Amino acid sequence: HHGFWWSHIGWFSCEAGFYTDYSKVKDFAHYPELRFLNRFDALVPALLALLLYGIGEWLAHAYPALDTNGPQLLVWGFFISTVLLFHGTFTINSLGHLWGRKRFKTKDQSRNNVWLALLTLGEGWHNNHHRFCGSTRQGFYWWEILGKGRNVWFCMGYTMACADTAVVALHDCDIVTYDRELLARLVYPVANPNFRYQMAKGFYPRVGGGKLNGRVSRLLVSPILIALNKVLGDRDYLDFLRSFRYPLSGEFAMRMPMLPDLRIPSDWGLEIGVLSEAWRNLAPSSVCQVELTDNYDHKHQPVSQEDATKGLSRMSIDICKSMFRKLAADGTVFSEEIFRTLKATYYRTALDLLDNYQADAQMNGLSIDRHAEEQMIELFAQNIMTAGQVFMDNPSAAPFIPTWSRVHAADALLMNDMKQAVADDLAEFSA
Repeated sequence: HHGFWWSHIGWFSCEAGFYTDYSKVKDFAHYPELRFLNRFDALVPALLALLLYGIGEWLAHAYPALDTNGPQLLVWGFFISTVLLFHGTFTINSLGHLWGRKRFKTKDQSRNNVWLALLTLGEGWHNNHHRFCGSTRQGFYWWEILGKGRNVWFCMGYTMACADTAVVALHDCDIVTYDRELLARLVYPVANPNFRYQMAKGFYPRVGGGKLNGRVSRLLVSPILIALNKVLGDRDYLDFLRSFRYPLSGEFAMRMPMLPDLRIPSDWGLEIGVLSEAWRNLAPSSVCQVELTDNYDHKHQPVSQEDATKGLSRMSIDICKSMFRKLAADGTVFSEEIFRTLKATYYRTALDLLDNYQADAQMNGLSIDRHAEEQMIELFAQNIMTAGQVFMDNPSAAPFIPTWSRVHAADALLMNDMKQAVADDLAEFSA
């Protein structure tokens, strides 16, 4: 509203832009080093400039063949690079409000611009930022950030291109107690030709270090499935998900004919998404569960209560979105009133289940942090509303990466090109 140059550089370089209201950043204000940098903001750049000048002068004397000196390194390493960096950042508040696409209905002119995103390493998804100002990560979809689902999708394409196996397995790569027997157990039901199973889903006890683990499964998935059943009524899909001992395990095995038409979610809703695809494509009797091990442990994600784009907080939002998409695709009509009711029903159900978990832990000599788990339930309840709002704001968003059948129809040579690229890499880097 004040013109291009004000949005580009004027708004923060005016006198009001130098004042810091610490009451609005109380969490950051606790750190003396941050307050020091805020007060003496010119100190670090000045030290960098002096350092670059000194390195340039040293190189001029020590290695004259390089033909560099202090002024040259200062100009290119400090002044020019700083100007380019600054103006690249400034374009987000100027050009990012002029050109691009508005995904969300915000009360401003912010836009998502792929070219600015490439220039600023992701900052160009500016409309996302204005809709979710508290999120430090601004890319929400698979084309905006590389995620677990996209990695799986690439591997599926390469496996199909190789055409040398009848069974494919997927399991997490952060298993601390990994053993080859785990993989053998996982693939056996689908590898045995005498069995009719098309997909096997692994499960295992989530106990370790004297604690009851599996927080997202216990505190989010189990209670929200019960709450969805109460709010929406009986759904065969919800009963299917509830039948799994550990629906969030990352361990699957499936026969190859499933892969070409398997729709892979692009976010952290991968596990629920794959189960949803099994429900869509397979008879329930062709899906089995396998207990993989008695001793399973993997790296634990932080909760990340302060940042909804990381850790278990991000995971909970993606899981909820995955369920909402599938239910909507099957004809369920959602509204803000339904999401508010779902939040309240989930919260009460989760607290009731937490009583059971606490009793279970005590009877088996395990510990459970009741206060921390109630905090997680409160966070997940809020994230149900966040996931619902994202779904309501953009219900037509493509939630899945295109199937490999569709990719092959568009470019029949792509999988062979991938296979050749991998072979070329192996030849180049394994020598």
